[in-house]
Amino acid sequence: MVWIIWLIFFVVCTVTISAIMFGSNVWFARPVQISGPYEFAMIAARYYIPVTTILFPVAVGSFPHILVKNEKRDDNEQ
Repeated sequence: MVWIIWLIFFVVCTVTISAIMFGSNVWFARPVQISGPYEFAMIAARYYIPVTTILFPVAVGSFPHILVKNEKRDDNEQ
């Protein structure tokens, strides 16, 4: 369930960022021009936040395993 929610969030964020950055070029049929590495880095940096959100579903998925691994056992406490 967490992966589905994350996927929806990721797609919405990525589409929104792309629409904001390249929407007018597509609407007015102009080519997208990236004039150098700095401009490419500025575009790539905007996609950085949605990509880093993959840590959330990974953490939620591994949480039950961590709980079982670190469960306190009563038989050792006598």
